[in-house]
Amino acid sequence: MTWWTITLCELKILVTQKPKLIFSMFVIPLCYLLLFGTLFSKNSVDQIPLVICDESQTYFSSKLTDGFENTERFSVVQYVNSPQEMQRYLYEKKAIVGIGIPKNFAHDIKNGRSSQIVVQINGTNLMVTNTAITAAQDVFDVFAQQTAVNLLRSQSGIKNIETKIVPVQMKTRILYNPTLDYKLFFLFGLLMTSFQMTMFIPTTASVFMEYKAKQYTHYAASQVIIGKIMPFMIAASLAFIMHLTIAVFVFDLPYKGDLGQVFLLGLGFIFAMTTLASVIASFIKDFFLFYRLALAGVIPVFMISGYTWPSSAMPWFIQKIAFFIPYTHIASPLRSFMMAGFSPVGYEDIFILYMYGCVMLMWSIYRYKKFCEIECNIVNALSINTK
Repeated sequence: MTWWTITLCELKILVTQKPKLIFSMFVIPLCYLLLFGTLFSKNSVDQIPLVICDESQTYFSSKLTDGFENTERFSVVQYVNSPQEMQRYLYEKKAIVGIGIPKNFAHDIKNGRSSQIVVQINGTNLMVTNTAITAAQDVFDVFAQQTAVNLLRSQSGIKNIETKIVPVQMKTRILYNPTLDYKLFFLFGLLMTSFQMTMFIPTTASVFMEYKAKQYTHYAASQVIIGKIMPFMIAASLAFIMHLTIAVFVFDLPYKGDLGQVFLLGLGFIFAMTTLASVIASFIKDFFLFYRLALAGVIPVFMISGYTWPSSAMPWFIQKIAFFIPYTHIASPLRSFMMAGFSPVGYEDIFILYMYGCVMLMWSIYRYKKFCEIECNIVNALSINTK
């Protein structure tokens, strides 16, 4: 029996008797897309609740508070009269950010002294905190520059004084994600996280059942292993195309890469994961224990892949572990291919995935061959004892 015959037999069994193993590849990642695509529909963090304590009540403090009123990043929930009242709003979480303007704010500005503004931020959520810090700094920078220009212009009468006060201005141009859209940043990685598990666990289960049932032990090990994983590779390839198509056309995710590059990367990932699953199946004694461990490993795999926290900032031994996890070689490259049209290490990752798959395939064939030899020896020994 050839691998293709085994593949057809396995496909028939999966479709007629165990459709959930294939069905999950198409449904669960789609649910992730729907959930997180809706979750990140606002694209960025804005309307951060802000409380302002303006003890100055002057023209200058009014201009500063106008800056916070006119930015989409903040939503002023209340003006209070004392720092204690501002603290209460922050403590009760009615506001995330508090701005304290001192009484001598305008007096210090008019007399050429630097005035200190108190900015208090609830730091329990780093995304909100970082957004609030950046947005507040932008408001303060604009206010400080405009105030300095107006004061010096009124005192000196010099024209074009802006260029003398600020001779260099920074203009930021963010490539590929100019609006800092969290949906673009997270969704590809979350999609691949769910996709990897819906491919990895069913493939492991299928090969594990062969070790238990011993249905194909009298056939060549290479034909059996290829025939067992091929149905999942076919289904996963179709699911990969379907999910990216939905991500692009329904959730408006960018697609700037070459179709061949993206599919080559995806197929390499599928090859690596299915062959890895076939190796792990040969070591499993308790499938339900494996299932729990596999689910427990989802978050660690996501975190050490470098998709959110950069690999260069991780300890060296974590980087080495991450290198041997296939997810590391698809999550960030796929995002780069889709958003930027290229990946600096994209072809290197593709090569690693295919080499990884080849090594795992050979190891899996070796493991199954040894298993068949042991089973054959046991059968021969039993037949001799019977005689």
